[in-house]
Amino acid sequence: MDDAWTREEFEGYLEKLSKLEGVKWPIDTFRGYGIKTEWITYAYSPILQSAGCDLIDRKAWTSVGTLDSKPCVDALAMMQKWVKSGWVVPQSSGTNQFYAEGHPAALALGGHWVYAEAAASMKDDVVVMPLPKFGLKGASPNGTFGPIANDKPVKVSMELPAELHRDLTAYAEVLARETGQPVGDAVRLIVPMLERFIASDRGFAKARRISI
Repeated sequence: MDDAWTREEFEGYLEKLSKLEGVKWPIDTFRGYGIKTEWITYAYSPILQSAGCDLIDRKAWTSVGTLDSKPCVDALAMMQKWVKSGWVVPQSSGTNQFYAEGHPAALALGGHWVYAEAAASMKDDVVVMPLPKFGLKGASPNGTFGPIANDKPVKVSMELPAELHRDLTAYAEVLARETGQPVGDAVRLIVPMLERFIASDRGFAKARRISI
């Protein structure tokens, strides 16, 4: 896999799954957690961020002008369409329909903590994939980075403090355990972590736009 799937690809598969025999719902977004928990912001804000907006202005700490911006409204309307189309497990049906008996939901947008139980129930039938790119970039609430691009690198020699290297190694171990995908050399995480750091720095993005 060279990159995460796009919004168009994702919605296309939701529609196809909705017509597939044995699939009751194309996706479980864990609405069963309710609207009075942190789940709404934890799970769904990456969709907004991927689409090119955010929950709040990270400098003014207000939602006006950000959450009601066109990219956010479009992203929220997109999720509303999923529900209206009958593609999403309703809140009344509870959570974990992805690996419930009969597997009525084909996909799951869930927290990393459900993986172990899903894997125990589904064995080799469970696959972990990065979130789709709903805009120009990917975003994830779990701090994972999706596939690492196979671009021709610029070679850089550097030394890491021993403590930082231990932390990086521990991070790679946790990431591998939670995703079920081995990282290999933890040093390979440095590039995607730097990319994510730069991509999330709104001050840098603004300054870069001005300089361009």
